[in-house]
Amino acid sequence: SIKGGTGSFRLNELVSVPRELQPVLDAMRSRTMSASPRAVSVLLDALDQLRLMVAAAKNGDGPVDEARTRSLIEALTALAPA
Repeated sequence: SIKGGTGSFRLNELVSVPRELQPVLDAMRSRTMSASPRAVSVLLDALDQLRLMVAAAKNGDGPVDEARTRSLIEALTALAPA
């Protein structure tokens, strides 16, 4: 898994997005949450951000847009079932 792999390689900044993606995806898989247009949009945005974060880590670049990452984490948290 991305979450486990990033922790293993000490890429802690990459753990934040998968940690918040997991409960949303789990809820959709178990059908306790619908794949609404808003939820799908947030998931796709989060995956795009995660791709940028992985590329930055791979290339040794600095952190990607941290404000965007925080905003996506907030949006994922708001989507996640209580």
